[in-house]
Parts: sequence; C-alpha cells; structure tokens
Amino acid sequence: MPSTKRSRSPSPSRQDEPSPKRARDDTSVAYPSKNDHYVVERSFSKIKGDVYLKVGNTLFPVHLETLRNVRGLFADLFSLQQPETAELIHGLPFCDMFNCTVSELRILLKHIYGVKRLFRKEIEDERVAFNLENILAVLKLSCRFDLPVCRQQAIDALEDFFMLMWRHVILKAPVPEYPPVALFGLSMPRDDAVSILSFRMINVFQECEMVYYLPMAHYFASQQSVEDILSGVKLPDGNREILSHTEKIVVLKGRDDLRLLRRNSTFSWLFTHVANPSTHHGCDGKPPTLDGKTCYDFIVEMYESFVADPYFLDNRRDALDSISATALEIMNNHLCSACQEYFDLQIRTDLTRSWNVLPKMFSGTTWEALRREQARINGEWFGRR
Repeated sequence: MPSTKRSRSPSPSRQDEPSPKRARDDTSVAYPSKNDHYVVERSFSKIKGDVYLKVGNTLFPVHLETLRNVRGLFADLFSLQQPETAELIHGLPFCDMFNCTVSELRILLKHIYGVKRLFRKEIEDERVAFNLENILAVLKLSCRFDLPVCRQQAIDALEDFFMLMWRHVILKAPVPEYPPVALFGLSMPRDDAVSILSFRMINVFQECEMVYYLPMAHYFASQQSVEDILSGVKLPDGNREILSHTEKIVVLKGRDDLRLLRRNSTFSWLFTHVANPSTHHGCDGKPPTLDGKTCYDFIVEMYESFVADPYFLDNRRDALDSISATALEIMNNHLCSACQEYFDLQIRTDLTRSWNVLPKMFSGTTWEALRREQARINGEWFGRR
C-alpha cells in the first residue's frame, strides 16, 4: 500500500476524451512504423498524446498534463527530467507500467479522461446498473499508483452500489418490487459473475484497506459453493480468481453462520409469532377473507410450508433476504390491516438485525467501528489524520 500522505488532489482532467467504443485486450491496432512489434490500444488510438504508457507491447498515448493533474505516481514520474538520449517509441517518450494488465490500465485511463457511464448507468424501472469490474479495477490501480482522487471516486461508486442494494435493509424501507441494482459490461460468463466478483472484491478490498466494505464482500462470497471457495473460479483467460487461505476460512465459517442467522434472525418474525402469537397489535381474531381462516391460521400455514422445505430453511445463506415483494403482497391479502402493519414492521426489523450482525460475524466488530476506521484510512490518503 502507498504510504505517502498527500493533500487533496484536483479532479481529473476531462479533455481529449478517449473513444467510448468498447475495447478488448486483443483488439489493439498496429502502429505503422519500424517499431512494428508495438500496438496502440484501440480505444486510445485517436488521442494525439505526448507520452506513451506501455504494458508489454501495448501502448496508451496520453497527455502529460492530464496525468500530472491526477497527482500521485504520475505527477512524481513526469516531474523528473528525462535524459536527451532516452529511448523513444514512434518519436515519443514512454513509461513502462507494472503491476497492472492492459485491461486494468485501459479502465483507469478512461476514468481519468472522463469517459461517462464507466461505473454506473440508469436502466428501466428506476434501477441502476453498475460495472463492478471497472470500479474494482480503478480502485486497485489507484491504490497501487497512489491516486487518492481516483480511489475516492471508486469508493463513492461502491458506496452507491451497496446502499442501493441494501437500502431497504439498512433503513427499514419497504421491500423493493424489483432488484434495485444490476450489473452491466461483464467480460465473464454471467453465471460465474457473482462468484468471480465476490472473490475479487475481497482481494481488492484487502489490498486497498477497505475495511468497512469487507463484510459485504464476505457476505456475497459465502453464498458460493464450497468447491468454488476452495478452488477459485476460472476466468475467461484461463486463470482463476482465488482467495487466500485466511479468507477461505473466514468465508467457509460465514456459510454456516449465515445459515443460522437466516433461520434465527431473518425469519424470527415468523417463528416467534407461531410459538407466541402476538395479541397486542390490534388483530381482532376474525377471518379477514371468505375462506374462514384467521390471520394466525394463515401464518401457521406459512410456517408449516417453510418447515416442510429443508432447502428454504437449512441450506440457504441469503440472510439479507426475507420474502419478496410479490410474496409479501400475497401474504397481506390474507391478513387484516393490523396484522399487515405488524408483520411488515417485524420483517423489516429482523432484516436490519441480521444486517447489524454481519460485521461481528466477519470482522469481530460493529458497522460504526468499521466506519470510523475507514474514515481514518481515507483521511490519511488525503493527508488528514
């Protein structure tokens, strides 16, 4: 991790925006010159830069002034006097970039150049789609290259993602009718995306000291199969996204803890009422529908249905999911207005209780303590203690 303490950097320059066309690692364009073993990255081929950033044999033409404005490593590198005898490529100086792939550097530079909708975009039904691959790539390289502004912008995008996904849990808001967030721009099979991205989040969050967000990544990873947790998930390039030995232990333990949390906390509203039916919320005990069943009769039927399905209760670990908006509507159609209000509040309360347990489960502390520690870490990045 970079340790240099810096003052707040200005926003990245947005001039000379690269082509927004989707780029791939294998579609760089050859540059007609005697250096024919170099290729210019396709999505940057229209930029008339004054320096190249080079990853392997792939070149990114960029502007010195744009990179200097980002501060960090780039400002340090390009403040040095270059010798007159320095080697050139296509008549321009170049800088070899290490600890990154072509794809990662492309994403970071697009972000620096202000390409829109790199992190998120609005979609139908007032939902928001996020490109977690891009967010994690910018976060990782901004930490490796000591770029505090880019790092904070990636953190802000992550904050939006998690807050939108779990707003109803954190704030006890109504259960959304549709999943509030989606993913876009995946470079991997969609069936493997959640596994790959959850493991990648853990690895990047550990490297970048994202202590507040780690329990959220652990929660996603704990939903994956034991085989994937132990062996990793195969990436399109043939490599595997794997967890460290320590993280494997944390996630495997989390699988069991989340299963119990789901039964004992998330669905406490159901089990508690069946065992000790509440009579203090205004239900008069009369059947609210023509089938002659009371509210309590219907809740008992729900309970028996849940207990009869061992997968629903004993094999699921999605402790931040209770019942869907559709199921809640069906349930309310069989309850009186007093019971509707009572169970709606109990469901929200139990979800929030489960949310509050997550940091203790994975980090041994509370959300508030993690938030304070994250603020301290972020403050150091901007030179504040």
